[in-house]
Amino acid sequence: RRQIESLLQSHEGVTEENMLRYLGIIEERTNELLMAQAAIHAKEQNIPLRERAPNLIGDGPSGPA
Repeated sequence: RRQIESLLQSHEGVTEENMLRYLGIIEERTNELLMAQAAIHAKEQNIPLRERAPNLIGDGPSGPA
């Protein structure tokens, strides 16, 4: 909890003002966990990580055209 408060720069928890920052923290941690899981599976299957999880390595959705 202290880490979240530190990242939010607030001791009030999640507020309307810092909701987007909070969701960003969740998204970042989720991406880290997905990347770790993809690396483990790629290693188990003996395939390059880029083939196993191309969208997790800087190949995310492109911006608006």
